[in-house]
Amino acid sequence: MSAAEGVLEFDPAKARAWFDRAAPMHEAGNYEYAMTCWLSGLRFSPDDMKALEGFFSSAAGHLASAGPKAGVPKEVAKTITGRTPIDRYLEALLAWACKPGDVDLGLRALLATQETTLREPMKFISPKVLDLAQREAKPKKDTFVKLMKVFVKIEDYKKAALAADLAYKLDTSDTALAAAARHL
Repeated sequence: MSAAEGVLEFDPAKARAWFDRAAPMHEAGNYEYAMTCWLSGLRFSPDDMKALEGFFSSAAGHLASAGPKAGVPKEVAKTITGRTPIDRYLEALLAWACKPGDVDLGLRALLATQETTLREPMKFISPKVLDLAQREAKPKKDTFVKLMKVFVKIEDYKKAALAADLAYKLDTSDTALAAAARHL
């Protein structure tokens, strides 16, 4: 199937061409175009961890140069034009990378990885979202429950137990959650 039929084809060679453009753009301080290149390459190889880290590095550079209220660059957002799970994943990554302290956007990106079954990005994103959730002024039980389920899926039972325990502390009347925390 083709991208026109709603399914993207993974092609590491096409991805590598984009990644090879992204790195020099990042080094030159052209962070927005570097972000575009990273995302364009990730469409063809969404589980490339070096590219994912490069994308977040370019996004951090963009925020540092444009200021924290810069938001999502319109030109970068235009590169994500599709309705596939990979497109939703990239869109969620972009939104979160432009507001890295927002736990809800981080959780959205994490759940988008779950929809695509990308295990390595899930392992990369989930501890970051857990850390953000723990630092929230008003933590939400639902966030920790979702995190617990993701950690179980990636077989990180220690963090799953931590997320379950944190969720239970927010609602001690939830006996099913207490049992899940004990089980983990």
